Amino acid sequence: LFTRLAAWSRTHGVPVLVLTTGWHQPPYNATDDEPTRRFIAQAPAVFQSVGLPFYDPSPDVWQQRKDHIEAFVIAGDGHPNEAGARLIAEGVLPMLIPFLEGAALSDSALVRQAADQANGEEAQQRDAQQQRTPQQQPMPVRSIIDM
Repeated sequence: LFTRLAAWSRTHGVPVLVLTTGWHQPPYNATDDEPTRRFIAQAPAVFQSVGLPFYDPSPDVWQQRKDHIEAFVIAGDGHPNEAGARLIAEGVLPMLIPFLEGAALSDSALVRQAADQANGEEAQQRDAQQQRTPQQQPMPVRSIIDM
């Protein structure tokens, strides 16, 4: 699955980042029979081998929630509540923000290239006059479904 996803993303120029929620408990031991632990133990090598960036914030997320987990879970459910969701978001932001910034730069360049091809000199002159910076570019949201 991830090999095909990596190939598709390269073919279509769509960057992919694989993240976990960080909600599982480290450390990871590949000999453990629990499926999530087995997956996470092997994930960095697997994703590196197919050329996909991977980030698991669980060491930081777990460290912040371990002593008072009840403050971060839905009572009787174990899934993250609003505070838990915020903790997950804060855990992935160090990797997600630079990735999205890079994707926006890449995506806006692709959009301009397509416009240049479609509109010829007119589009090139327009872009030269506007001289947009990456911070001024709107970041298009694309998904595999849109492709």
